[in-house]
Amino acid sequence: MEKDNNECQYFTKEELNTLSLGLLSLINGVNTALDNTYDAESIDALKRAREKYIELNQKVCRLL
Repeated sequence: MEKDNNECQYFTKEELNTLSLGLLSLINGVNTALDNTYDAESIDALKRAREKYIELNQKVCRLL
């Protein structure tokens, strides 16, 4: 039986750990970019992106 595209896909702990590590890497990259950015608009965009990554990582960590 084929799975419906809307069906929830379960992840293994290893997959969730990999997703979390990837998000932490993105957060680290944003932090590095913030250290090298002086344009206020760019800084705001980077901070918004970082907050989204942090929130998503928190969701992933709650599944572990």
